[in-house]
Amino acid sequence: RALAEYERCFADPATIHAVLDEALTCTVSWVDADGKPRALPTIQARIDDTLYLHGSRGARAWKAAAAGTELCVVATVVDELVLARSSFHHSMNYRSLVLLGRLELVADIEERRAALDAFVEQMIPGRAAEARKAFDALEAKGDGWLLPPEARLNRALCLARAGERDAARK
Repeated sequence: RALAEYERCFADPATIHAVLDEALTCTVSWVDADGKPRALPTIQARIDDTLYLHGSRGARAWKAAAAGTELCVVATVVDELVLARSSFHHSMNYRSLVLLGRLELVADIEERRAALDAFVEQMIPGRAAEARKAFDALEAKGDGWLLPPEARLNRALCLARAGERDAARK
């Protein structure tokens, strides 16, 4: 059956936004030209329905994105650990976002500045107001900000687990 039919799957914008707003990092995965799977942890931030990813244009993930490779972005928030008497039945309550799509470099300098402020605010609320604002020539050349071009977060799904361990599995 389709993933969206599972009990733990959510596609509503409020749930998607909550995961992105609480997750400090995400992992970007792709299959390279040699058919090898790759993954890169990075920071992310959301502005409205746009997900921005931080990274150097020289990184393999962003080179793959620039070449049109489809990527998978996963962000996870662990809400609590679920302990049981048996090691086998330990678990965790979590919310996880999975987004598939092709990404693009954000060329507009004002949009990149807004994304940078969003990254800083995601890490340390209030810090963007204290930090230097202007990009210097090296910063403007080296940093790439990527976002999904196709309707922003319309292809995202969240998986979540909540609750205590199954009473039958004590």
